[in-house]
Amino acid sequence: MLVGNNIAKSYPNKLVLQNVDLEAKPGDMIVLTGENGSGKTTLLDMLASLKKPDSGTLELDNEVFTTNDIRQQIAYLNNELYAKKSTTIEDYMKQHGLLFENMELDKWDRLLAGWRINKRLKLGGLSTGMLMKVKIGSVLARKAKLYLYDEPFASIDIMARSEVMKAIISETNPDAITIISSHHLEGTEKLYSKLWLIKDNTLKTIETESYREETGNALIDFYKEEMNK
Repeated sequence: MLVGNNIAKSYPNKLVLQNVDLEAKPGDMIVLTGENGSGKTTLLDMLASLKKPDSGTLELDNEVFTTNDIRQQIAYLNNELYAKKSTTIEDYMKQHGLLFENMELDKWDRLLAGWRINKRLKLGGLSTGMLMKVKIGSVLARKAKLYLYDEPFASIDIMARSEVMKAIISETNPDAITIISSHHLEGTEKLYSKLWLIKDNTLKTIETESYREETGNALIDFYKEEMNK
């Protein structure tokens, strides 16, 4: 169980998040959305234990986010590569194998083979879609309790987006929690058990199935309604 209580975060001269409460249970697949600059990446960074909230608490299975061990339970795809562009995919994989004790390199191998990506290629020579698949493979190859994705569908074409989404669905531990920051709600919304919307520096949560049953509306309708308030 992931639990956050009264989370707040600010940067110099800018309030980002305040009074944020959140909860996610094993098996949840959550879409995190909101306008650009609303605080989505900041929230993910805190959930990845890369940044600390100014106040409030975060816990994963009753373990407070102040221990170094918590990072081994979290797999995070963000915008950073953490490798030189001259690095081959194969060497990139080896580096991850040394960094994370819960890395399944054979699973990463299988994903790359399914996407027909040659491990001898250098990271700097990959297309945007291929590089995203390599990075997503690094996340899915981790045995983690919490999987975080920051805009995995941005800047990739429809075909790559479909392949990436299928991999996330089929390869993620069903008992894990998955949180995906994305603006792409149409065509994928039935995959999500919850929607987290950041607006006015705080977080609003809806149960997606209940919302559709009660209103007959799609998640994109909810998003538009909230943004127009």
